[in-house]
Amino acid sequence: MSLLDDVSIVVTPNGYKAGELYAVIPSNGDADMDVTRATAATRVDENGLVNYAEIVSDTELVTNGDFATDSDWTKGTGWTISEGNLNASNVNAVSTTQSGYTFVGKTFQVSYTISDYSQGSVQIYLGGSQSTSLKSVNGTHTETISISSGNTLLYIYGASNFTGNINNVSVKEVTRNNVPRIDYTGGGCPHILAEPQRTNIVFPSDVAVTQTRTVTAVEYALSFYGTGSIVLSGTHSATLTGTGVNDRVDLIFTPTAGSLVLTVSGTVTNFQLEVGSYATSLIPTVSGIVTRNQDIFTRDGIGSLINSPEGVLFVEMAALSDDSTRRVISLSDGTNTNRVVLRYDNASNRVQGFIQVSGATNGNINDNSYTITNFLKIAYKWKAGDFALWINGTEVATSTDATSFGAGVLTEMQFNEGDGAGSEYFGKVKQLQVYDTALTDTQLAALTS
Repeated sequence: MSLLDDVSIVVTPNGYKAGELYAVIPSNGDADMDVTRATAATRVDENGLVNYAEIVSDTELVTNGDFATDSDWTKGTGWTISEGNLNASNVNAVSTTQSGYTFVGKTFQVSYTISDYSQGSVQIYLGGSQSTSLKSVNGTHTETISISSGNTLLYIYGASNFTGNINNVSVKEVTRNNVPRIDYTGGGCPHILAEPQRTNIVFPSDVAVTQTRTVTAVEYALSFYGTGSIVLSGTHSATLTGTGVNDRVDLIFTPTAGSLVLTVSGTVTNFQLEVGSYATSLIPTVSGIVTRNQDIFTRDGIGSLINSPEGVLFVEMAALSDDSTRRVISLSDGTNTNRVVLRYDNASNRVQGFIQVSGATNGNINDNSYTITNFLKIAYKWKAGDFALWINGTEVATSTDATSFGAGVLTEMQFNEGDGAGSEYFGKVKQLQVYDTALTDTQLAALTS
């Protein structure tokens, strides 16, 4: 019998939209996980590059961006529309505009094509305050910009006697809040990334500069990419040296309270200093500190997909750090009174599984012999008189506790204690599966191998 005959939920780093991570099984959306993080966040993409997790809308906001007609645009001196182009002849600090936009507080992907370039430069302003970079070469140019202030106008701005043609002007809104992060850190297959709230207190992050920051006597994580170095002085003395343009290095340290001086030399990019016992994904900064909210994954109303009296919860996952904090993935009734728990416990490298029935713990099993920062294939089986914990193809422990749930108790799947809060799962997940029967040893060995 195939394992697929018994699986009721499969979640992988697959399709998604803002606020939702799609389940592979069932394919009708019934087990899609709700994702909440009311801030932008970054990830490492399949090319090893750090960028925002984002979704670009299919809706084009620009009217007549192909300049098919001489309409919809207010042309400044030196600008004309003909033969399907916006033409510039010696345009010096003059714009062609289009009105009616709502830019402020949003992020946009801007694209346009330059042809027949002769001299000068051109850029696009959204709302008059934020713009793309100046361009002075033929080709299609695409940038993403966030708008904090301005008006309702789109400006095509020519400078330094710009002479050339513009076409294919496109503006599409970009969503970054609540977008699940499919991360490729380390290469190979992707994983779902879930992280705690963190704040980057150094800026700018793109290219580091020497600066002084006020710190307290707690653990900090310093990280960057590049071949340069950062020397710490003042409240702490240390040096962090880069190993490559595409390599991230980090330093965990505890300063005394006061002023910490960070002296930068050489190439240092993706610069980050955050409170915590490990470095998290880049939080881009420009002119001030920036906070990234925690990732929250939940799904309720899935009682029909869970066989409460017996089943298997399987997760392929890795901790962000062996920091002795509880990180929980659960099936529950929306409380921490009735739940199936698979977690990294608050002891070094401890993997634990158990159920709670009306607040009473049963089938409590744990193992400390695996490195939890590595990806582990972990299956917890629950059934009255037959509990087991399997890791990487091996049955590591069992329990014969006599109690399990009655029918219809479990209705939710969450990356937390089961009540929507507390001991949130922060880590990496390659796959999550729920089975509606207590699998055989042969099946569990195959599942976790």
